[in-house]
Amino acid sequence: VLNIEVGADNQDVILTARILNKKPAFFNIFIKNAGKNSKITGNVFIENLSELNFDCTANHLYENTGIFIKNKVWAGKNSKSVLSGTAIINKNCDNCGSDLSFTVMPEQGAIIDFMPAQKISSIPKQADHSASIYSPTDAQILYLRQAGLGTLEIKNVTKEAFLNID
Repeated sequence: VLNIEVGADNQDVILTARILNKKPAFFNIFIKNAGKNSKITGNVFIENLSELNFDCTANHLYENTGIFIKNKVWAGKNSKSVLSGTAIINKNCDNCGSDLSFTVMPEQGAIIDFMPAQKISSIPKQADHSASIYSPTDAQILYLRQAGLGTLEIKNVTKEAFLNID
């Protein structure tokens, strides 16, 4: 469990987390923004080689706050990833910005479940969610092959590029 709370006004907080999961696990991130005019921006990078239940909760406790989290998951062969994100914009928290995104690059046989949710009790400036699957294009793979990379090298290069490029 990772708990992040911003209580100071006018703060910009940057979060970066990198997780390697090798055994069945639960991982939760709870983000609370109570700082007036404060913003939390983050990137979460996960390599899942087993079973993972991951939940990211973004809770706005004051008006004019922002929580923007990009979650990238590389799902290994025959792994299972249950990915949920909940944006909560509480009453009297107008003009908040919230965006929880999930992008997954699955290997063969990987199972992915996305479960986005929003609980909005005020008028937000922005309230977005997204979930997508990424796969290298044939043109990208052909380019790497023509550059002399073998199958395993291509897999490693595309995985690292996916996880490290914003």
